[in-house]
Amino acid sequence: LGFGIHLKQTSTLIPNYLRVSIVNYKSPAYFAGLEAGDYIIEVNSRNTLNMSHEEALHFIKSSYEINNSVRLLVVSEFCYNWLREHNVLYKMTTDDSSV
Repeated sequence: LGFGIHLKQTSTLIPNYLRVSIVNYKSPAYFAGLEAGDYIIEVNSRNTLNMSHEEALHFIKSSYEINNSVRLLVVSEFCYNWLREHNVLYKMTTDDSSV
């Protein structure tokens, strides 16, 4: 995507959230702390659940190309599974102070 990560679409059981599959060493993503296995829940405060895989990739890439930055809400695989098990994940937004 131009800032050091490769993404893959999650399974049909977890539709449309993006999962980081590779983080390039010494890339901006690496220095930001992204790790393989992390899930991207939001891009610039837009929930990725309602985006197609291609739409989310385009949104990330265009945001980065225009602003040389992109704001991601990222959770680890452990955290993702916990949030999903407790039915919190689908209600989550970055501006929701109740979560």
